[in-house]
Amino acid sequence: MRLIFLFLLLWSNVAYAKQRVAVLEFRGVGIDSTVLLQVSDDARGGAREGLPTQEFEITSRENIKQILEDMGKDMSACDVECEVTLGRVIGADYVVSGSLMRIEGTYILTIKLHDTLSGSLLGQKKVQEQSTVALFDRTYAVTKALMLEKISSQQQLKLTDLVRTRFDSVPNGEVTVLVGGRPVCSRTPCTKEVPSGSHEVQYLKMEYFPWVETVYLEEGKEVLAELTSTFSTITVNTSPSILENNLQLNGKNQDLKKFKIRPGQHTIMLHDDCYVSEGIEVTIEPGKNEEYTIVPRFKKSAIQVLSFDKNQQVQPGEVYVDGHYLGTTPLQVVVPLCSKTLVVKHMGMKYTEQLKLRHNQVYKLNAVLK
Repeated sequence: MRLIFLFLLLWSNVAYAKQRVAVLEFRGVGIDSTVLLQVSDDARGGAREGLPTQEFEITSRENIKQILEDMGKDMSACDVECEVTLGRVIGADYVVSGSLMRIEGTYILTIKLHDTLSGSLLGQKKVQEQSTVALFDRTYAVTKALMLEKISSQQQLKLTDLVRTRFDSVPNGEVTVLVGGRPVCSRTPCTKEVPSGSHEVQYLKMEYFPWVETVYLEEGKEVLAELTSTFSTITVNTSPSILENNLQLNGKNQDLKKFKIRPGQHTIMLHDDCYVSEGIEVTIEPGKNEEYTIVPRFKKSAIQVLSFDKNQQVQPGEVYVDGHYLGTTPLQVVVPLCSKTLVVKHMGMKYTEQLKLRHNQVYKLNAVLK
């Protein structure tokens, strides 16, 4: 994800700017370092000669060296994937690499050209020479020919017959649009002139899956992409709603109102001293907006109430707990554990008590009405 972010950052404000070609230092086991440096320089020179300066730039050795150091990479141990990745990080559209060996007095050099966006191998050339001087000359010529054949000629085809095209997406905003691997917009909606014909169109947005389709582009065409997020959104309600502060997601306290969540399996729990713990297991799919409701059960206690007047005569008092009428004394009834206030009434007389109940226990009291 970090590499993708760097790539988008490099290209966010680019629309058909100069394209970059990175010529990496050539590798070779048992080959003199001065020979490797020279063939790398000759390849760099051939690449420069084979591409129009107004449209292409060649990344310098110093720039590549700095990037390698920042990545902690050793070019001698770099494989094809590493070479392509390096090209992407430094913002190169194409990367040229080479490996040199010497067998029975003959130098054998393999030069490869990769497209950094797709990682595909665009071309490969082999050079066989016995002398270093001939090797240097052939490296220059072969690299130049490779650029002319695989990049320059294809670029000329792409730039013919431009058509005005509108690009939009749902959601829109900071979205990078690429046509044929070339960035054309850093935000949507946008309208650009692009090559006509059938092209691969890509939309890239942070936290969304890439949108890729082959589209035939013509004058006035509108390309609308409906993007699918890599995350989902959940909302968890509780009854009563005050318990929403006591929700946990995968064991951690979390506010679950329109919460962004990664796809997969998750556990949502509700813990409260007054309620039986309740939970649900959910499987979240990418791009979904899910809503759940948890209705927990009260933890239970019980009260046993007798009521008397001031003369210790038994009286039939009406019993209320937190404002709810429960019956007439003598009374034993199950109530929520966290019930707060008990009131007993009879003929203008009244008794009030603040309750301190215990789970699954009977609270006994004698109410003296006054």
